[in-house]
Amino acid sequence: MRIQHSKPTLSEKEVKAVSNVIASGYIAEGECTRTFEKKAAKYVGVDYASATNNGSSALHLALLALGIGEGDEVIIPTYTCPSVLHTVNNVKATPILCDVNLTDFNISLEDIEKKITEKTAGIIVPHMFGLPADIKKIKKFSIKIIEDCAQSFGATIGKKRVGNFGDIAITSFYATKMMTTGQGGMTFTKSKKLQDRIEVLKDYDMKRYPHQGKYKTRFNYAMTDIQAAMGRVQLDRLDGFIKKRKKIAGEYSKSLLNQGFQLPTDIGDRKHTYYRYIIRAEKDNNHIIKALRERGIESYPGGSHILHRYLGLDKKDFDSAEILKKRSISVPIFPTLSKLELEYIVNTLKSTIRY
Repeated sequence: MRIQHSKPTLSEKEVKAVSNVIASGYIAEGECTRTFEKKAAKYVGVDYASATNNGSSALHLALLALGIGEGDEVIIPTYTCPSVLHTVNNVKATPILCDVNLTDFNISLEDIEKKITEKTAGIIVPHMFGLPADIKKIKKFSIKIIEDCAQSFGATIGKKRVGNFGDIAITSFYATKMMTTGQGGMTFTKSKKLQDRIEVLKDYDMKRYPHQGKYKTRFNYAMTDIQAAMGRVQLDRLDGFIKKRKKIAGEYSKSLLNQGFQLPTDIGDRKHTYYRYIIRAEKDNNHIIKALRERGIESYPGGSHILHRYLGLDKKDFDSAEILKKRSISVPIFPTLSKLELEYIVNTLKSTIRY
């Protein structure tokens, strides 16, 4: 048996929606994209959304719209997608790395407090692996916040979905994310001023958004109607995807209880969507990862990258991230994972933990 780590959940509805756009002859950004943006903004609970060609573009636009650039410092967690680091460098700001929490993999509130300086212009807060960060407490610093919802789109904190708490939020619709448009991304905000900046920056065509005054560099970051057609269908199915992920996670947790693993779960009013199901072993994960892969189960150590290694920073300053990378195992989870596949994964895990 071979089991993928993750894969998109697609149906004939997506095929039909994309085919209809292709048949129409209008395949670039158009009305289908506008409708998708409106539906997504309503789903998140904000006033404005702007679709992009990928999540990195969305983050780039968010940083530029907030006026962040050379001479500014941006706080980011070390335990996250490298795209966050690349994009901060892309606007010529200085990335300031923080450690994360052992309990939830999210950015450490205590470390943020230590890293704030007079040059701090913003904080990027990824909600890691489907569990929202404790962003309500992060807001107390009164620093511009970009929420990165790429791994948690659809997750909730209390009665609000992630994307409601920062100045701007972004997400990715990459193939293996909570929902997909193949590639693609989106920005979200409640501010018309920020939305206007994003729309101008996103479109290089000055006929649509003429410059007022001095020329500024603009970008070609638009989503296509082909992508948006798939996205509209996926968005309608997203709550169903989350429900299935939670059910699968519940089966994992029930089967792996008292097996020596730390298991993912909700924390307070922060509800998990289980974009990833990541368990933490008592010792290093190498032999567990090896055993899973030998038995055809695609799995990964830690579930993400630790950026301080990229930059050659002292590992001692990022103890929690180092522990999580060495001891955590990301096992397959996606809405179409079968009961038979799940049982096979669980049984393999149980057979490997007997050191």
